Amino acid sequence: MESQVTDSRDAGRHVVVDEVRAALDRDFSHLISMEDVTASSEASRRQMFLSRALAALAIRRLTGVSNVAAAAAVVDGHEDRGLDAMGIIAEDRRLCLVQAKWSNDGTAGVGEIAVLRMRDALQKLVKGRYARFNSRVRDLAPAVGSLFEEPRFDVTMVFAVMGDGHLHPNVLAEIAETREDLAGPGMSLRHRVLHAPILHSEAGMPTLEPPVSLAVRMDNWMRETTGPYNALCGVVGIGDVADWYGNYRTRLIHQTLRTLLPIPRIQQKTAEMLETRKFWHLSPGITLLCDSIEPQCPGTDSGEGATGSFDLDGVKIINGAQTVASIHSYKQSQSPLPETSLLVRMIAE
Repeated sequence: MESQVTDSRDAGRHVVVDEVRAALDRDFSHLISMEDVTASSEASRRQMFLSRALAALAIRRLTGVSNVAAAAAVVDGHEDRGLDAMGIIAEDRRLCLVQAKWSNDGTAGVGEIAVLRMRDALQKLVKGRYARFNSRVRDLAPAVGSLFEEPRFDVTMVFAVMGDGHLHPNVLAEIAETREDLAGPGMSLRHRVLHAPILHSEAGMPTLEPPVSLAVRMDNWMRETTGPYNALCGVVGIGDVADWYGNYRTRLIHQTLRTLLPIPRIQQKTAEMLETRKFWHLSPGITLLCDSIEPQCPGTDSGEGATGSFDLDGVKIINGAQTVASIHSYKQSQSPLPETSLLVRMIAE
């Protein structure tokens, strides 16, 4: 019985690999530059193409750009210093540094060396040492330098892997040390893993807008451990929730709910609850569907009275969109928000 389950999982994994490979050929075969590749065997050239195309797919997922722009963001090659692609989301003041790992059997992973190379590349970028990189990275230097001049900006280390995305504790420790050593008052640093299921989803359904990333501070949080998903719940201040909507508007809302916004009677009801200090008692809360949920401090305790901070990527509100939009509308009306909070569920697929 166990061998049958294993065989079924292997078969499913190979289907995902085959479908992603077909999508990479479809979308990027005519766009990815291979002129610098000197590999003698066709198999080696093929692996190089798939790795670069996977990096382009990750950029498309992260930034919402066209296939042409995603392919142009690939910097893989001699003296890439461990970077396979670089994407800039100007409106979010975010730089995405991508490493891509292709595997024909869907077992690619992230090792400590990959994190160390990413760390070294980021240090050189921050210090403006572009001469150590190839011409593809140097071409992006003006845009990267402009971003680094902002008073606050975000950098995301992205590992796009044709595998399950599991990170060994030693890898997580290297990532934590990198964040501790390099993040500063103006630069926030996070990591994100785009594993095979996410890449498979993107291969079939290209996005038209950059996904939303949030840094969420949650009180009285707890983890749901009985179901199949990575899921948390807790309370978040309504001022933070209003800012989410103010920063991202309908990008934060699942597409199927956008046409329903706004509903005046719900806005009025929310305003009444806020003004009468009944919001906490009567609001059902909201649900966020995410690509990934990562604790900013691994090992954070949960439970009553516990506070945790989490990095969320690929966020969409799937329940409570009217509540969020109404809270923001109330704040925009120049009415002071009461000191209250909202129940939030976060679920990572």
